[in-house]
Amino acid sequence: RDRDREQLRPGPPAAAAAAAAAALPDTFSKPGTEAEIFLLFPTPKTFSMPVDWISCSYAAVVTVSGILGYTRRGSVMSLITGVIFGSLAGYGAYQISNDRHNVKISLITAGILTVAMGMRYRKSGRLIPAGLVAGISLIMVLRLIIMMV
Repeated sequence: RDRDREQLRPGPPAAAAAAAAAALPDTFSKPGTEAEIFLLFPTPKTFSMPVDWISCSYAAVVTVSGILGYTRRGSVMSLITGVIFGSLAGYGAYQISNDRHNVKISLITAGILTVAMGMRYRKSGRLIPAGLVAGISLIMVLRLIIMMV
C-alpha cells in the first residue's frame, strides 16, 4: 500500500491530503486506491444500508394518524398511542433495514394495530381513521409474513 502511494507521487496540494489520509486508521481505508483522501466523506458503497421505505412510510402514517386524532378530536390517547406505535414501527423499520429477516418488532406492532383498530372499526363503522389504519396494518402483517419466508 505504501508502495502504491510512492508510485503516484502527488503534487504539493495533494501531498497534505495524502498525509492526512495516511494518518487515518486502516479500518476506514480502501487499499490500493487514491480515493483514500476522501475518507472523511465516505461514499455510499462504504457505509450503505438499504432502507425499507415501505415500513418507514407505515411508521409515519401511524404517527401522523395519532397526531391528527389529537388535533381534530383532542384525544390525548390517540396522540400517545400514535406516537408509541409509530415509534415502535419506526424501530422495526430500522431493524428490517439492517436485517431483512428481523421482522419481530414490526410484526408484533402491525399485528396489535390490526386487531385493535379492526375492533374499533367494527364498533364505530368509521373508515377513517380506524378502518384505514386497520387495513394498512393488515397489509403490513401480510407483507412481513411474506418477508419471513
